[in-house]
Amino acid sequence: MHHCLFRASCAAFLFSFTAVAQTTTLQLPARADNTLYEDPAGLLSNGSGQYLFVGQTSTGAIRRTLVAFDISAIPAGSRVTDVQLRLVASFSQALAPIPVALHRVEADWGEGASIAPGGEGAGGPALPGDATWRHAILPGSPWLQLGGDFDPVASSTTTMPVTGAFTFGKTVDLIADVQDWLDGRLGNFGWLVKTSEVSSTTARRIDSRNNTLPAGIVPRLTVSFVAPGAVETYGVGCSTSGGMPFTQTITGLALQGDQATLTLQSNVPFGLYVTLMSYDILPEPLTIEPGCNFWLRTIPFPNFGLRFHDVTGISSESFAIPFSTQLFGLPLALQSVLVDFAAPRQFSLSNAHLVVIG
Repeated sequence: MHHCLFRASCAAFLFSFTAVAQTTTLQLPARADNTLYEDPAGLLSNGSGQYLFVGQTSTGAIRRTLVAFDISAIPAGSRVTDVQLRLVASFSQALAPIPVALHRVEADWGEGASIAPGGEGAGGPALPGDATWRHAILPGSPWLQLGGDFDPVASSTTTMPVTGAFTFGKTVDLIADVQDWLDGRLGNFGWLVKTSEVSSTTARRIDSRNNTLPAGIVPRLTVSFVAPGAVETYGVGCSTSGGMPFTQTITGLALQGDQATLTLQSNVPFGLYVTLMSYDILPEPLTIEPGCNFWLRTIPFPNFGLRFHDVTGISSESFAIPFSTQLFGLPLALQSVLVDFAAPRQFSLSNAHLVVIG
């Protein structure tokens, strides 16, 4: 069978069935980092120092960390599926862990040649090209707000230990930051790390990208993505009354001009099902019950219309992928729902796929 039920969205699901490939994961070092030292005159920085600082000193002076990454190694048109940022606190006089937040920076900023003296915690004389509390880039580019221009809504939060590694884990907003940078919707100015800034003696010293000490661990961004022409599978499908998980399989190529096949199997004879479509996969699925998850991102969902298995509980459908420059990099997520009255929950969800057209 080779047809399309809805003309308006026909193109969308004709090329959504593609070859299975693996997600690619890259670990990226920082391209720039610096500390904003609270100083209304904007005379302090540490662009090339060994350390970064975040929190408040014993006198209540605020420290904020800036960090940015080069994501050019991610192929254009890819769909970002996971983002995690790891930093390491190597020294603190604090007594307990504290919440810390990651905010997307909204203006370009500088990492100059300044190196703060001593332990670097008090900052040093800012040099041209440095970011300071007043300047995004010294001397001619001030922040709109003292202390940096950043989205007030955190992209991710975590708990920062007194010392040791801490990771900002994947969230919808953190993934969206990198996706927007990759697609050119927003400028890639990195993130600002800050605490709630309500308590003194919470400051941490963090190893910077310039750290050369044997024990130093530099900032690291881990990004996972599905490149154009690839497909990733999520989950295993819910159990069915047919004695197996409801399985969705995609075979063929994720490239324009090729043909792909969607196969569904539940071992439920003449099982009635519908395949739903979204533009993305949830960072974490909605769990219906252990081992039974819903993965699609948006509601309402376009779908292919009602379909039936054959007598053996299997169905298969082939689709052509048309040529169009507008299709390159288009993400499509697919998951199927089976009516299964003989099962306790009376329905089953298949595993899901994320497809990126190449």
